Amino acid sequence: MPSRAGRRKTAQVKSLKLLATKDLSCADASDCKVISYGSRACGGPSGSVITSRNNANLEHVENLATDSAKKESVYNRNYGVVSIFEFERPATPTCVKKLCK
Repeated sequence: MPSRAGRRKTAQVKSLKLLATKDLSCADASDCKVISYGSRACGGPSGSVITSRNNANLEHVENLATDSAKKESVYNRNYGVVSIFEFERPATPTCVKKLCK
């Protein structure tokens, strides 16, 4: 990955994770949500993060996740990126001691 593109991707994912974890408050598991981000060349997301539906930054986090998936998909296609195929079970968020985990 060219260094400039790599730094932008890393910064975007760090920002997404930081904002997603700013507020993890919950009353029960329905307040918790998994947000996938990025795009592997073989298909599927690069990763995911657990956040709370109570998070004031939720819409921004979702927009960052969507943007990162689009950009990484275009990058993969333009540069012929190949990756491993690894099936990861989606995380199941839970509410433990009033925090999404």
